[in-house]
Amino acid sequence: VGRISYKTTCLRFAEQLKETLEKDLDIQGVYITTNKPHKIAFSNGEYECRESYDVNIGRYKEITKFIANINFYQLYKREQLLQMMRKRAAKVTSVVIGNKEKVYDFTEPERHWGIVDGFVVHNCAEEPLPPGGSCLLGSINLSEFVTKNKLFNFDDFANTVDVAVKALNEVLDEGLPLHPLKEQRESVRDWRQIGLGIFGLADMLIKMGIRYGSDESIHLCDMIGQKMAYQAIRTSAELAKVIGHYPKYHPDAVAQSAFFSEHVGDTDTSCGLANSQLLTIAPTGTLSTMMGVSGGIEPIFANYYTRKTESLHGHDEYYKVYTPIVKKYMDEHNISDDSELPDFFVTAQTLDYRERIAMQAIWQKHIDASISSTVNVTNDFTVEEVEDLYMKAWEAGLKGVTIFRDGCKRAGVLTTDKKEETKKEEPLTNSSPEYTLDSIPRGVVIKADDNCIGKKRTLITGCGSLHVEAFFDPITGELLETYFSKGSEGGCNSFMVGLSRMISLAARGGISIDDIIDQLLSAPVCASYAVRTAKKHDTSKGNCCPTAIGRALKDMYDEMQSEIDYDEDEIEIVEFDDLDEQQIKLPMDEKTKCPECGEPLIHIGGCDSCPSCGYSHCG
Repeated sequence: VGRISYKTTCLRFAEQLKETLEKDLDIQGVYITTNKPHKIAFSNGEYECRESYDVNIGRYKEITKFIANINFYQLYKREQLLQMMRKRAAKVTSVVIGNKEKVYDFTEPERHWGIVDGFVVHNCAEEPLPPGGSCLLGSINLSEFVTKNKLFNFDDFANTVDVAVKALNEVLDEGLPLHPLKEQRESVRDWRQIGLGIFGLADMLIKMGIRYGSDESIHLCDMIGQKMAYQAIRTSAELAKVIGHYPKYHPDAVAQSAFFSEHVGDTDTSCGLANSQLLTIAPTGTLSTMMGVSGGIEPIFANYYTRKTESLHGHDEYYKVYTPIVKKYMDEHNISDDSELPDFFVTAQTLDYRERIAMQAIWQKHIDASISSTVNVTNDFTVEEVEDLYMKAWEAGLKGVTIFRDGCKRAGVLTTDKKEETKKEEPLTNSSPEYTLDSIPRGVVIKADDNCIGKKRTLITGCGSLHVEAFFDPITGELLETYFSKGSEGGCNSFMVGLSRMISLAARGGISIDDIIDQLLSAPVCASYAVRTAKKHDTSKGNCCPTAIGRALKDMYDEMQSEIDYDEDEIEIVEFDDLDEQQIKLPMDEKTKCPECGEPLIHIGGCDSCPSCGYSHCG
């Protein structure tokens, strides 16, 4: 039940114990509950329980004092108490000013979550959710509210916020029973969180002739954000009069919220609010690309990007493709080159990061959830500047911020002026050391024909059949790739896929097949493998899947070596100093092309997006 109780039938003793706990042991908040007389039926008759009293300790902090000063004598009670405390959320009992320490952010690109110092943390920057919470987002295009006189239509915007909040609530009700888990359905029902946001901010400012990051832009966004928050609360309060407030609504807690008190204005909240959370600014990568405007609160990424065509002229042809808002402005003002654009055309690469933080900070004042936003910086951005950026974000009260440095290993960015020159791997000159196929050192990559020769073995393991495929260079006979797949009888196919990828990576990285096989043969005995070997005697040679794979690779490698017939002159040997990781890995272009149309991706708003076809890694 989450508390410690002393039971007694003597009220005087209960009162004295309460006084002792509070005065002598400084355990506060002790309270007494009364159990009325009642009867309990047993097989041999009824037993009447007298009136009794429980002396209770329920607060987290006070229970910790009990554990430190008293605790239980019985070991099983100590264990039960420990389990109870583990299930309770930790509470902050005091804050002590200590020394400053550097802390580091991290990104987990596959699962989008990780464990840091014992806490599960998520990449999602804009939508903090309770356990089982569900994300429900919608966004308003600010650029559509600019009038012909270059003014912002606040009345039309307020009406749109009203419609959007009502629409999101209808979507919430429609989707509530469709969540797969009971925990999710209960969380959505109890809290009714929605996340209305904006996009097209940069386009709005350009239409109004205002420079992104300027004092004028900050003041304008302050007014827009204030209007959006006020109207969202007002609409949620009106909905509460019809459908009731969200089940977990507590008026005192809401009233203490700085966001609520600053934006409630003259709104009648006597019936509460329909939603516990109203506003969020997401990256809107796919949405903004589809609409041809800027995403979230981001500045435009670039005035143009460079596009390549390989067929129209029989060779690679590069040409500029202007961002829609830039193209429209240039056409309307008869501008032929982006160098003639006015100074309010700032981009993610040219904008000072301090102005970028100031813009996000003014919006955070009016957002009760959070904002997902990326600060793009140049390749020469220093470690000290990164530290200053995060400190300014913290000082400005931001809940989160992402930084992307141009040229970062994670992904490439669009070229904005000329085509990127690809470094070619030059063959060794006469002054370079000579290598033979039998003495290739680690750090030297052998380039041969793009084709390869594949071989296959079907193994019988403790979990059934295992198919092993290996692909070798047709000239050198060296291992290039491996693929493992389980049969239908069981076993972990995901493990096999991971193992095959690691072996392939090792082979491409210059690790000899003998070293790879040696590691595989060092794996310990598998119980399933041993049992099947003893019972059916049909397993492949080995004592577990890795050893069987190692022996199969050795067999296929030896077979391949006996078949190759190469010419030394056909082989190009390329040497890299100290195993330069960037040179040995696949070219960056292979990693940054859009999987839909093949054009380069850009990293903006926390997502890899394609400005050509609208593909987004996040959408």
